[in-house]
Amino acid sequence: MKVKAILRFYFTAERVEAMLDRLIYKKALSVSAGRGAYECAEEVAELVEKKGELCEFAVFLGRALSKFSARELEVLKRYAFSPRRSEVEMVREGGDGAAEAHRLAVAFARRIRGGAEKYSDGMRVAAEFCFW
Repeated sequence: MKVKAILRFYFTAERVEAMLDRLIYKKALSVSAGRGAYECAEEVAELVEKKGELCEFAVFLGRALSKFSARELEVLKRYAFSPRRSEVEMVREGGDGAAEAHRLAVAFARRIRGGAEKYSDGMRVAAEFCFW
């Protein structure tokens, strides 16, 4: 995953977790004549496992971002949700906002580099459930 996508996930993690909870409830309550309870239980267990991986990844990102100030987090949030074109325009206009966002994104990427392998399952689940 790219840094921008990871940041976007982090800032929407609560919404993704709520969506996953709703999906778990839906699967858990979908026992009918055509579907057995065992099938539903397997699906729910798989989703709960994915939610655990997702939460571990979000906590890891939270620890990495805890070193940034509130202003820097705001810059990173703006960067995460900004369209690509606006970043290029900011650089062309000579705005230092894009340079600062790039500097902070690189610093964040360096912080999470060591955990990329350990939390690869969480990244995979984040990519699966986050639609950006």
